[in-house]
Amino acid sequence: MSDYLLSDDAAEDLQHIYRDGLDRFGEAQADQYLDEFYHLFDLFSDNPEMGVDIEIQGNKLQLHPHKSHIVIFEPIYDGVKILRVFYGGADYFRQL
Repeated sequence: MSDYLLSDDAAEDLQHIYRDGLDRFGEAQADQYLDEFYHLFDLFSDNPEMGVDIEIQGNKLQLHPHKSHIVIFEPIYDGVKILRVFYGGADYFRQL
């Protein structure tokens, strides 16, 4: 089984998503949505080709939409590194 690593930016993104979900939808839904991301990260680590290929600043990355968000990750030697988790409408190419 492979593993995933969260970048500091991705960890911060998840904190913002959780707090926003908590404020807007309550604790149960915020917890569930966050759990869905962690489940996806496990899937990515075992299937690093699961996303859509993109290239940003010469780096070959993967993009995967999840509901209102987009996960950007990079395959690494023993799994994946989760780089960012953006709101779907964000200009993520500029923010990477």
